[in-house]
Amino acid sequence: AGLRLGFMVVPATLYDRFVYAKHSSDITSFGLLQKCLREFIRQGHYTQHIADVRQHATARRQRLCRLLLDYPFLSTAADQWGYSLWIKPAAPMDLNPVPWSRGEAFSFSPPLRHCFKMSFMHMPDEAFEQSLPYLRILLSRSARNNH
Repeated sequence: AGLRLGFMVVPATLYDRFVYAKHSSDITSFGLLQKCLREFIRQGHYTQHIADVRQHATARRQRLCRLLLDYPFLSTAADQWGYSLWIKPAAPMDLNPVPWSRGEAFSFSPPLRHCFKMSFMHMPDEAFEQSLPYLRILLSRSARNNH
């Protein structure tokens, strides 16, 4: 997540123009880092890294989804990917301060504006495990407040 590099596949006839545009607009990319990433990809490490990250993210997402099953006033879509989970409450959740990100901060989509987004990949494993009981307490408190 700390690397902010991208790549493009361009037609050979436009290659020089794209290189010029990149060099004239991007003065902060570190060339050595780009070359290291290229070798990382060429040697197959990137493919393994992606597989490892997907496995880790899937396990965390499944763990969080299992916890959320205990709260019928919350729902999630099964086809979500990434490092966070969009959660839809049946009613507005009244917790202060809110320990998650509100949907309107991340989406212009009307169906997602009343959801909230929980990230689950930004912390070490120990912190993730410790946060689940805390989340259970918050959700229980919200359930009492909403019923």
